Amino acid sequence: MATEPIGVTVLTGILGAGKTTLVNRLLADPGARTIAVVVNDLGELNVDAELLGAARPDAGILELSNGCICCGLQDDLAGTIDQLVTETAVDHIVVEASGVAEPVPIAHTLTDEAATQVRLDSMVGVIDGVGLVQEADPDRSRQLRAASGRPLAALLIEQIELSDLLILNKTDLLSAQERAVARAVIEQLQPGATVRETTHAQVDPEVVLASDRFELATAMRAAGWRRMLRGEHGSAHGDAAAAVQTHLFETTRPFDPTALAAWVDAPEPPLLRAKGFLQLAGRPETVMGLNQAGPAVEVGPIGTWGPEETPQSRIVCMGSDLDPTAVDAALGACLLADDVDPATLSDPFPR
Repeated sequence: MATEPIGVTVLTGILGAGKTTLVNRLLADPGARTIAVVVNDLGELNVDAELLGAARPDAGILELSNGCICCGLQDDLAGTIDQLVTETAVDHIVVEASGVAEPVPIAHTLTDEAATQVRLDSMVGVIDGVGLVQEADPDRSRQLRAASGRPLAALLIEQIELSDLLILNKTDLLSAQERAVARAVIEQLQPGATVRETTHAQVDPEVVLASDRFELATAMRAAGWRRMLRGEHGSAHGDAAAAVQTHLFETTRPFDPTALAAWVDAPEPPLLRAKGFLQLAGRPETVMGLNQAGPAVEVGPIGTWGPEETPQSRIVCMGSDLDPTAVDAALGACLLADDVDPATLSDPFPR
């Protein structure tokens, strides 16, 4: 059993982004490391025949001739990693998350106090550049959903926001302007991440497997919308700044719950991302959170106003060719009119 925690790198990305291609590259050239890769389906890997070694189907393990190991995900991630740590001699573990996996629960599993045998070194987002550009353009968005019904755009945004390294893949299929759009979206969503542009996921293994780079609280604080709420502004400039804009909507007037519910059902103007907090008429003590990613919008209670706090609304909005005036007009139209009694309004939001 290892005496020091073994580093873990998590690869996220929606289906077709290039995660499996990157996994195969890491297995073929792990650098000075002996790595184990945890995948959902061993059959999806295309390991070079020269690397194939002994198979242990009972344990879902494929041993390679260079000492590396491929392991199929068992009942749960924590159990699979415990098995690798106790039964193998690897010095680094790579987890290939499924295309519909939410990154935050994975990060919590690997940073939990019980996970003493491993340390989460890096969350690496593999991004399909073509798909990202399409989702950033409301006229081209594919509006695809996972089997669970959750929009893939929402998963893509969460994966970007929690990553410390982003592999922007398939850049050979992007024009110069489209590449600027992709970089702008990334810079606005997660300005703290390192970005590597690739074709066919060609990247130095040392970049992907770098040690001790991830810290969960830091990554969550670094998300672009959090920085803007703190008064910090993004670093996008030139073509990137023109491609994607961010705007902060602020008001001390409460939202009309009926009008806001209508906006939630059909947000206008189209936004790539909106996040923040608001006050809702009829709930003077409740802080409401708003979370929009792609076509998915959620509004619900997240706390109460403190005795020294002034109830207000602050919502960060992000979109392609975003018109701040249009955003202010659309959200402003959802505010409570002076002559309306909140007690007379229907409130459809969770309590």
